[in-house]
Amino acid sequence: MTSISSDLPPSMPARPRSRVLPYVVLLILAALVAGLVWYATRPVAMLVQGEAEAPRVDVSARVPGRVVELGADVGDRVEQGTLLVRLENAQLTTNLGAAQAALVVAQRNETAIGATRPEIIRAREAELAAAEADLQLAQEAATRDQALEQRGVRSQAVIEQSARNLAAAERKVEAAQAQLDLARAGASPEERAVAAAQVDQARAAIGQAQANIDELNVTVPQSGQVTGRMVELGENVGAGAPLFTIVDLDGT
Repeated sequence: MTSISSDLPPSMPARPRSRVLPYVVLLILAALVAGLVWYATRPVAMLVQGEAEAPRVDVSARVPGRVVELGADVGDRVEQGTLLVRLENAQLTTNLGAAQAALVVAQRNETAIGATRPEIIRAREAELAAAEADLQLAQEAATRDQALEQRGVRSQAVIEQSARNLAAAERKVEAAQAQLDLARAGASPEERAVAAAQVDQARAAIGQAQANIDELNVTVPQSGQVTGRMVELGENVGAGAPLFTIVDLDGT
C-alpha cells in the first residue's frame, strides 16, 4: 500500500496569550475617564450681562396737608433743596398762633411774679381795709344783738347768726392780711421756678409748631430725574404718603 505524503507543513505550536494587553486597556480607560472629568470641571469663561440699579428715592410729606403747589413733574430734572411740593394746613397755622399767644401770657406772668408792682400792693391794702371795716361792723352787730338778747328782744337764732358773721369777718381779715404780706414779700423761689418753666414750655411749643409749618414745604432730597408723581394739585395727603419718585441717573 502506497503511502501518501502530505504537502502540508507541520503544524506550528500555539502562541501563548499576552499578559500585557489587559493593562493597556486599563490605562486607556483611565485616561479616558480623566479626560471626561477634566472636561466637565474645566473653568469656563462666562459673559454676564446686566445693568446697575440707579439710586431711587420716594419722597413723602412728614405732616398732612392739601397740595397747593407742585414744583416738578415726571421727566423733569430737579436739584437738591428746591421746592417739590407745598402743602397747606390751617390747623398747623392755628397751633403756631396759639403757642405764640401762650408765650406772651407766660412771659407776663413771669414778670408779674418776679417783681411785685406798687399797684398790686395798694390793691391788697385796700382789700385788707375793706375786710377790717366789715369786721368792725360784725363786731358792733354782735355786741348789739347780745345786749338785746339779754333784754329778751333777740332770739337765740339771731345771736348765733351774729356769731357766725363775726367769725367769717375775722377769717376774711386774716386772708386779706396774708395776701398783703405775700405781695410785699414777692414771689417764692418755687413760684419763680414754675413761672420760668412755663415760659420754656411755651417757647418749646412754638419751636415744634414752627417745625411743623416748615414741613409743609417738601424739598428735593437728592438731585435727579422725576420718574413718578403720585399726587395732584388740590389733593389732601396724609403724613408719610408717597408724593414723588426721584432717580439719580448720574449715580449708576
